[in-house]
Amino acid sequence: MKLSSNDNCVVVLTRKDVTVNFNEENEITFKANHMMLISCENNVIDFSELEPSAVLHLNRDVIKDYIHFLKKDISQVSPNLRSVPCFMVEWCQTPHIFQEAARLSQETLTSEVDLERGRCLAFTVLSIFLNNNSLIPFLIREVRSNLSANVYNIIQSNMHKEWSLTSVASCLCLSPSSLKKS
Repeated sequence: MKLSSNDNCVVVLTRKDVTVNFNEENEITFKANHMMLISCENNVIDFSELEPSAVLHLNRDVIKDYIHFLKKDISQVSPNLRSVPCFMVEWCQTPHIFQEAARLSQETLTSEVDLERGRCLAFTVLSIFLNNNSLIPFLIREVRSNLSANVYNIIQSNMHKEWSLTSVASCLCLSPSSLKKS
């Protein structure tokens, strides 16, 4: 079953052993009760078995908020697209929390409380991947993809704001010098 998402990343919970094929090249088997953080952009991902209710969708805003939440100095992080994997795997310690986060990510939420709850639960799920040294470069790569379109969208989202290089860079989780170089 092909994984389909309009968001940058997903986290998939495997309920039993599954085989995943990335870009019709790499076939990997994942054990039951593990979570996979997967980059959806430019990847064709095919699961031997996939439950739609076991997929947490992560959009660019949640990823940016999570990077800011970590308060890491990311100005020196330069994600090399070749060295950062397109997925990460961790054992799922809290499947009930994952299930609620996945449910909220798939619903159209109107309540501010539900929106905030979904965001916080997504942070909790992402925190399980913190031991992986590739997490921050992985997330930064997801936020930085298509940089010129992102800059355009940020400025278009609030035309009345006086944008500066620093404020745009902050929205993109970049240092001003990195944005200028891009």
